[in-house]
Amino acid sequence: MTVDYTYCPAGDNIALLERLDAAGVIYDYRCNYALGGQFFLELYNSLGDDAFSEGLRNLYFASLVEDYTDEFDGSQVGIRQIQDAFQSHARTVAPIVDKWYHGTSSQ
Repeated sequence: MTVDYTYCPAGDNIALLERLDAAGVIYDYRCNYALGGQFFLELYNSLGDDAFSEGLRNLYFASLVEDYTDEFDGSQVGIRQIQDAFQSHARTVAPIVDKWYHGTSSQ
């Protein structure tokens, strides 16, 4: 599996992009896809097909739960829901979250 990774001039981690978005800073949203794609690709490559599929399925089911905070069906998912969905593999997932979400691991 490959992901088209394009250099992201806005930042090197997803948390930074979220902070920029919350502050109303306009940037190229392809960064979200580039960093998010690399994040999920590394999860896949580290966990393998079965464990990754299980975690992704857990994440999907979490997204179906209605949160009633907006007019849309289901719930938004973010890093906490991703960590919960892959919690049975937390030791493997934690450094990947640190690297791609927080930008704190050089892995």
